Amino acid sequence: MEALPVLIIVAIIAWVIYTKIQARNQLDKLKQSGFQIDHLLNGSVKVAFNDATRKVAFVFRDMSLQYDYTDIKQWQWHWIEKNAVKTNNQLHFTLRDKNRPLIKVGNLSKTEAEHWVAKLDAIINE
Repeated sequence: MEALPVLIIVAIIAWVIYTKIQARNQLDKLKQSGFQIDHLLNGSVKVAFNDATRKVAFVFRDMSLQYDYTDIKQWQWHWIEKNAVKTNNQLHFTLRDKNRPLIKVGNLSKTEAEHWVAKLDAIINE
């Protein structure tokens, strides 16, 4: 019975490594297609910005989706507050896409989320 928790932990670690490798492969494909990455938000979903073409790519482990900057209607910072500390920080992107109107990017620290809220304003509204 003691081996079961260890196996579960090993399986979780293997899954995390696998998904990170898959996301990296998608980023590489994006670059090979000619997408210049000027800014990269490293969250649960990678978000790459190309200033020259004013395109944004949301990179998942199995695919990437590209949009014009103008397709981003808004972004919001969401969090849960525990003991006066902001945790579970996420950025929510609302898009002009009927099939995928919302993309949530998690796994961000408070500092990263705060930084990216300001940076997004500078990138998108340039």
